[in-house]
Amino acid sequence: MNDIPNELVEDISSLEPQTVLLIAIDGCGGAGKSTYASKLALALGNSQVIHIDDFYKAFLAEMIVHHQGAIDMADLALQKSNRPELRTLANDIIATQTNEINQMKAWQQQWGYSVSSGSANSTGGEHMMH
Repeated sequence: MNDIPNELVEDISSLEPQTVLLIAIDGCGGAGKSTYASKLALALGNSQVIHIDDFYKAFLAEMIVHHQGAIDMADLALQKSNRPELRTLANDIIATQTNEINQMKAWQQQWGYSVSSGSANSTGGEHMMH
């Protein structure tokens, strides 16, 4: 995984200049992904090349915050609404999003990432509901 194939560099370089490129490198641990990503970024010069674990870490962390925001808004809906449909939806959102947060935190731990707090301290929902 140390050498960058010229054909790969040529294929990527031949794309339209306005094309936004984000190239993610994945593989098993110790395979040289970080080295390969660095070399490919150097060879291309105009593309962002990342180690896919960086994406996974950011994706999980941001999705936990996003889900916590949904839970916060659903809690607010339970406090403010007396419509049974909205209360049912809010309870469903809380249950589903809580389960998904727990799953994402388990993956963070299993994959050796820092485990997110799960608290977004979101105020966006409060502003929307007032």
